Amino acid sequence: TSIPRMAQISPIMTATWGGLECWGQGVASENRWREVLNSGCKEGVEVRRVWNKMVQEERESSEWLDKDIDPVFAVSVEGIGQGSVTGGTRGQTVSAREKTRALLLGKALADHRPKKDRA
Repeated sequence: TSIPRMAQISPIMTATWGGLECWGQGVASENRWREVLNSGCKEGVEVRRVWNKMVQEERESSEWLDKDIDPVFAVSVEGIGQGSVTGGTRGQTVSAREKTRALLLGKALADHRPKKDRA
């Protein structure tokens, strides 16, 4: 279950996760995760750590591939999902990572072809 959904199900957790002011429709995307990130809870700490790691991977990959960073990763940790309330954030993130990793693999294979196949 996602944090936005848990905030609706468990009102007692709104002090930690935030309520509709964070997760409701129409909330500014740059504020969506702010409450949980600033709460000091384990989930917020992990979200920040994992997001920073994924953004670093995307930056380094994009630099090597000489391409722009995927828009999914071009937001601060507070804006993860860019305001989405559909539950599609995870799918968009995974899809963007897989796309970049496929490009990395393609370039690595092209750069390291067997000597007999090189021109």
